[in-house]
Amino acid sequence: MNNLYSPILPDQTRILYLPRRASTSPEYVIECFLYAADILHPVFDGVGLRTEGGREDRTVQFNALSYVWGSPEKTASMVCNGLKVPITPTLYDALAVIRTHDFSSEFLWVDQVCINQSDAQEKAIQVQHMLQIYELATNTIAWLGDPQERLEAVIMATTWDMPNTCKQGEGQDLNFVTTGAEWVYSAQYFRRL
Repeated sequence: MNNLYSPILPDQTRILYLPRRASTSPEYVIECFLYAADILHPVFDGVGLRTEGGREDRTVQFNALSYVWGSPEKTASMVCNGLKVPITPTLYDALAVIRTHDFSSEFLWVDQVCINQSDAQEKAIQVQHMLQIYELATNTIAWLGDPQERLEAVIMATTWDMPNTCKQGEGQDLNFVTTGAEWVYSAQYFRRL
């Protein structure tokens, strides 16, 4: 994976370009591209994308991914800049879903890939930039994990308006909503520091 990471300056990070796909089907390989990006002053929207040869350098908006790494074992993979890159299953699941949704940008900052995890000096510098990176992001996507069969309960729990529902006498199944809420609020994401 060392070939993926060319050196970056202390005021730079990397940005992942994740093209949208219509399906989360397993036969689709997650393909993306990693670019160096200048961290700009907070009055600008986005980061300064650096392209090979500088012909297409520009400011781009991006989304930041916040998630729990889960198991540190990198048993999944993606293809980035033409190289097979090992990643955690949690990141694989998040990227597979993110690429099917129409977020404001196809550019994404995700620590596991945008920071060279085998370079302690780079990690120390990049960790200092994380607050600014999240502030510059157009959206922060919080990946709680894949709710699978609980999806309908999760959606209902996060959108259900209990006071108005009770006033209107709607017959929502409180147990169903509670199941979704329990899954959301018991997610490991909320227990990390």
